[in-house]
Amino acid sequence: MSRRSSRALANRFDDVYRTQQRPIHAYFYGRTGDAPLAEDLTQEVFARAWMQFTDLALLDADQQRNWLFAVAKNLFVSELRRRRVRTARTLAPWLDLGVSESAAERWEASDLLARLDRLIGQLPQDQRTALVMQVVGGLTSQQIGAVLERPASTVRSLISSARRELARRLPQDEEDMHERR
Repeated sequence: MSRRSSRALANRFDDVYRTQQRPIHAYFYGRTGDAPLAEDLTQEVFARAWMQFTDLALLDADQQRNWLFAVAKNLFVSELRRRRVRTARTLAPWLDLGVSESAAERWEASDLLARLDRLIGQLPQDQRTALVMQVVGGLTSQQIGAVLERPASTVRSLISSARRELARRLPQDEEDMHERR
């Protein structure tokens, strides 16, 4: 392979990475609730993609995404086999609350993020995964449905249920926190 063609292949890989990294990461984060693990698994998907990229480059964008998610699913199943015990959840880095710089507001925002992250972690896995794939990954319900092997209407229902449940639980969680203090 010439230097020019290998550079062109690397540029095409970079394009695939830029467009698919967030959705793949969102898939793993939604499944595991563990941001560092999601990053590691995402890195592994793209390492495998790079090793197969001469073949993967021949596919159209949808086929590439499907290939990447098939690898992601297989990695997730392998990870489940290796890890039977769940790891602690980390603060969801993907929420932008647009808070000002005062210390009190930063504390309130971090408290809200921690509570929201905990509540998201309590959602049923299918709801959590669909919600995170939409919010973090920027995928449509049809794309999420293809990955999760569910109809798009079911995905929309899962996301809607997750949002309703969070809206219901968040005020109750705040009341419970004030009672504990």
